[in-house]
Amino acid sequence: MNGFIQWYQHKNRWWLPLVCGIFYTICHPPFNHETHPALCFFPFTSFFVVVPLLLFSIQNPVKKALQYTYLFGITASISQFYWISNVMVRGLWPIIMLGLCLLTLFFALLFLLYGILFRYCVNRFGSLVIIIYPTLWIFLEYIRT
Repeated sequence: MNGFIQWYQHKNRWWLPLVCGIFYTICHPPFNHETHPALCFFPFTSFFVVVPLLLFSIQNPVKKALQYTYLFGITASISQFYWISNVMVRGLWPIIMLGLCLLTLFFALLFLLYGILFRYCVNRFGSLVIIIYPTLWIFLEYIRT
């Protein structure tokens, strides 16, 4: 884990949260075996794709950690809501695109919240983060629904 953080902080790798956000989207439907047989393993990436989000959130300085976590959230959200831009209602397309942007920025705040909570749990609870953080994540998902 420390090796990844050192590699990541060595240069300005702002593109990595973008790539990880796209991989986060790939692990959700419609990217599965029903679309194409070659995509049958994409849902299994969900076990690994959240790890970079957590690593972004514990890096120093805090400002950079928040920026990259939010960038991950924006990319993951916009790539999950891409289908909204295909809705064609005569004369309402600019309003639909504005709504898409606002929805993306709002749901990116949830990923930022997950990152802040993980950072807090790591600093506060140490090794108990393995038990406490998944519980918090599921609780937040439950409240969100």
